[in-house]
Amino acid sequence: MSINAGVRNRANGAVKALCNDPECSTSVRLESAGQIRRGGGGERALVTGGAGFFGFRLGKALAMQGISVILLDLHQPRWELPDGAVFLQGDVRDYDTLYKACAGVDCIFHTASYGMSGPEQLRKELVESVNVGGTNNVINVCCERGVSRLVYTSTVNVVFAGKPIEDGDEDSVPCVPLDKNGQAYFINDGESVNVFDWMTPLFERLGYTRPLIRLPVSLVYSAAFLMEQLHVALRPFVKVPLLLTRNEVRNISVSHTFRIEKARQELGFSPKKYTLADSVDQYLQSRPDAS
Repeated sequence: MSINAGVRNRANGAVKALCNDPECSTSVRLESAGQIRRGGGGERALVTGGAGFFGFRLGKALAMQGISVILLDLHQPRWELPDGAVFLQGDVRDYDTLYKACAGVDCIFHTASYGMSGPEQLRKELVESVNVGGTNNVINVCCERGVSRLVYTSTVNVVFAGKPIEDGDEDSVPCVPLDKNGQAYFINDGESVNVFDWMTPLFERLGYTRPLIRLPVSLVYSAAFLMEQLHVALRPFVKVPLLLTRNEVRNISVSHTFRIEKARQELGFSPKKYTLADSVDQYLQSRPDAS
């Protein structure tokens, strides 16, 4: 069973570089450790969501460039900590913990988030407290601690109106004014593919076959609505798996592609070429139960 799938960039996200010091540059070269160094060594960066797939790898890359890294997360990392990195268990909603963790920090990479898929999406109060309240805490700590650089990362779909976007850029889909400070950059691999064509190799490697029946989006959307209602109604009594949500149906059925020219020109961003087989192998190897 499948539905008509939209076209997406194979890896996509948005990066917003903020700076609360009027004298500092608004551009951030994410691939260059020198951009958060102030000379003389002893540079320190904090990564929120540092135990997650992206946050941990970001912290590892920073540590490999000689930067002292603090990985902040509610959960323990699944992987061995790299040299130069320490783990601190904490919640971005806990202002005091966050404030203490940021002592002497030169740059904060805010990657922590909650509720982007599955049943977590329905816990709206928790989603807002982490994604909005937690981010507000990070910004305020930057101000109080005098942290001159904050790099906020997000998926491009965090604000989703259900409408197609083809070759969007940073000016075509503004969410907040950036005239005061900071810049937004779209980051992806520069390739656009059909969602199911992209995911088929993963399904096959996991032992599943490609769906043979194609269903209309409206029918799958209605089924997702019923699943959500059943999940919420029975949650106090029994755990009912939420197989699909309406938001996920909208996401996979609508085309969303974005240009990365701004990141290329201002950040020197150059995505590495890779094959879908490489991605599948890396995913399988990174799973906790991988042998």
